Amino acid sequence: MGEVIAIDFRYRCKIPPKYPIEDTFMSRFCDILRDRGLVEDDILDVLEAIEDVRKYQELDSDLKYIVDVFNNCTAGVF
Repeated sequence: MGEVIAIDFRYRCKIPPKYPIEDTFMSRFCDILRDRGLVEDDILDVLEAIEDVRKYQELDSDLKYIVDVFNNCTAGVF
């Protein structure tokens, strides 16, 4: 009950609490995914899979590829 969910009014989506709107890196990453045509549900799945290997295993191959590229480019920073 103590977990707060931020709302991004620009795109009207729920943002996981770990990635607040002020986090410009993750915000820009989400913008890039939107520009590439991903829908909000897929973006949230990617963000969850970055954190949780069980979520990663449930993804389809296209979204797994995005998570793999993110992890390779950030080299464990997140």
